Amino acid sequence: MQNAIRTQVEDMGTAGREAELVRLEREHRELKARLSELNSRLYLSPEEQVERKMIQKLKLAKKDRLAQLAG
Repeated sequence: MQNAIRTQVEDMGTAGREAELVRLEREHRELKARLSELNSRLYLSPEEQVERKMIQKLKLAKKDRLAQLAG
């Protein structure tokens, strides 16, 4: 009985992990696209410069979390 419960809990954990991986990959792609758009411009306003830095940090954090979940 305990083994069956443990297996169900582990399966739920695996499903949650898979869902998080999919979400993080999607968000990482979206950030990458926006960053690419900003990087293609010759000039960035001060607000865009701040946005660019924020996106770089978020993208790195998501990449780190993906590596953590995959490992």
